[in-house]
Amino acid sequence: AQTAAAKEYKADVIAEIENSDFNRDVISSCISQAQSAGYTLTVTPSANAEGETVSADVILSYDYKMPVFGIEKTHMTRGIAR
Repeated sequence: AQTAAAKEYKADVIAEIENSDFNRDVISSCISQAQSAGYTLTVTPSANAEGETVSADVILSYDYKMPVFGIEKTHMTRGIAR
């Protein structure tokens, strides 16, 4: 459930970044909102030769817990906004 929720959250973030055309304020807001939701979001924009942002690497880190087994690890899900 944690993994599915994180992947869905990442997909929503990617859509928001793409729809904003890589607006820096939107990216900052996504990072803040992710932190409030218990995630760590890293967004690394990539530019073309003209200096226009054409994509962004999106990494969402989240805690993966299985209390029955005493397991708690940090997992990541990665995607690309284009």
